[in-house]
Amino acid sequence: MERRPRVTLLNPTSPYKATWMSTLADLQQHLLSSPLFLASKKLQYAWKRKDNGHVVCVLDEGKRGKVAVLSAVGRVSDSQANVDGVGAWRPSFNDRVEKSKFSFLLEKPEGTIFAKEWDRQLDSVGRIQLGICDNSNSRHFLLEDPSGSLLRFTKPVFEKKREGDAVLVHPRDWTVPDVCEDAFEEACKRFHVRPLQVYNEKNVLVEGDDIREMMVGSLVEVNFVLKHYTLKVSQSSPTLTYDCFSATIVSVTILQSGMPEEMCDFISTRDIRQISKEDTAAADALLHLKSSPTGAALIQTTVDPRLVNQDNKSVTAQPGAPVSIPERLGEPPVKRVKLATNEEVVDQGTVGTTPGSNHPVDSVDAGEVVDHAEFEVIDPDEVTSD
Repeated sequence: MERRPRVTLLNPTSPYKATWMSTLADLQQHLLSSPLFLASKKLQYAWKRKDNGHVVCVLDEGKRGKVAVLSAVGRVSDSQANVDGVGAWRPSFNDRVEKSKFSFLLEKPEGTIFAKEWDRQLDSVGRIQLGICDNSNSRHFLLEDPSGSLLRFTKPVFEKKREGDAVLVHPRDWTVPDVCEDAFEEACKRFHVRPLQVYNEKNVLVEGDDIREMMVGSLVEVNFVLKHYTLKVSQSSPTLTYDCFSATIVSVTILQSGMPEEMCDFISTRDIRQISKEDTAAADALLHLKSSPTGAALIQTTVDPRLVNQDNKSVTAQPGAPVSIPERLGEPPVKRVKLATNEEVVDQGTVGTTPGSNHPVDSVDAGEVVDHAEFEVIDPDEVTSD
């Protein structure tokens, strides 16, 4: 599907324009002072009738006022992040495509300063829901998972066309799965596509195919309206009902983008084989040097202590022996190789003329072998200067 050139817009209503809010700590303090942030101790709300259900509203001098736009902060889960195309809808669904919704899950933002606020946000959600039902059969907003509680947010993909409505997204600029194209094009004759309003760290509107990539794994603030409905469990059991809570997305602001899951350090069998192979080759080269009658210089090299014999003057190759990886473990098994006629200790990268000879020594890297020299392996702690 052909796409038009991108147009970016600034978020004119963002509260994060002030230069003093330049860090996450600044944003956190601002939110904690807001009466609409779920983790704020100043949170104030009430329920009022709206359409066929109820909606959370603000309190104005103790009276129910306007519909409340609440805010929550968390990390966007990579599970069920249906934030582009036509959401999770597919032609096999019973509902028509115009009923489709964008949706995503918010999880605890581990590793950020907002992590400690997560439980308080969940407690607030529980209290808000208890304000309209007994919470014994509440669904769709606060979700329980073995890995921890989640918050689910949704927004309709389509909005019915009305005279004078602005066309925010042209259908040909919006990418959908191939299997959904026919239904999508038909729906666009009567409905507008209304994407999620997602703003990046520079308050620039994120569009189209970039939305999912920008959101998943990011620390975000979600502004939303919370509604409540009493729905039937099934058509066959009209007397059985449950409490449906719908958190409708107003906007999403990226607070910290790109928070991928980090993997722990590990050593694979391939690593062990490779390092063992390299150490074996180094040991063979060092033994060759020991038999050489000439040379005098100091070099610094990496030698596994297990390859050094007890006399500390020779090395033995041990193919297949497990070895450490200095870059990962941070404890490189370093030994200094001191050539027999050398008179001083030099660091990695020797430059100058080799003592006892007339030819210069080029720069030497750790682990590099220098030909034509005798050597002995000595403990680095014992060497300062000769």
